[in-house]
Amino acid sequence: MSSKIINENQVIVLEDLKVKNMQQNRCLSKSISEVSWAEFRRILEYKAKWYGREIIIAPQNYASSQICSECGYKNPDVKI
Repeated sequence: MSSKIINENQVIVLEDLKVKNMQQNRCLSKSISEVSWAEFRRILEYKAKWYGREIIIAPQNYASSQICSECGYKNPDVKI
């Protein structure tokens, strides 16, 4: 999966999330803990450097779910 992402994109943006906070959700905690997010990020960063791709880490407080990916409009009514 990491190779596919690197090969198909020049710029990859990752959101820097607090996995510990996400694990507080009882329905998802086991699934989240079984996935090695840090290792996947490390592999992406290594391959991006190797192939000359750019990785951007969006900060935790970035309102990504409120911003339209097409036009950039920030919808103040959408809150998570």
